[in-house]
Amino acid sequence: MQKTTVKTKKPHNSVSLLGKYEVAVLSDQRIILPANIIRQLEGNGIEKILLGRLPGCKALVLCPENLWSYWVKKITKRFPCLETQDGARAFLIPWQPTTWDSKGRISLPRRAKEYAGIRANHTVIVMCIDYYIELWAEEEFSKTTRKCEIALGESV
Repeated sequence: MQKTTVKTKKPHNSVSLLGKYEVAVLSDQRIILPANIIRQLEGNGIEKILLGRLPGCKALVLCPENLWSYWVKKITKRFPCLETQDGARAFLIPWQPTTWDSKGRISLPRRAKEYAGIRANHTVIVMCIDYYIELWAEEEFSKTTRKCEIALGESV
């Protein structure tokens, strides 16, 4: 029996984000998203983003609400075990919708911050990848980058 592959097409009205930023976690544990990211999101009519966990690493993902199901399809294609594992719900069902205030500040749930190792007065790496944003604690991002460099045979 031949498996039918369904192509997942990104909605044409989605945002295109690109870039890597380092931002400080405020003492009240909120994060300020860079102004150009907020402008792009708002310019595309996006008012809410969903927060989830990124499989395979200790990072969070912010995805426009209208693109969450697209992200889920892409991530389950990358990690097929998520389609069958009981724990997949932790990755495929987002936390509550998140919005930003007039200065671009967002609040993250306590458990999300604990999962990703995000702490007040530390740095968060904000990775913009096409239509979604990854949030990494600086230490976790460095550790993951080192593993990748070793796997690629680069000197560290």
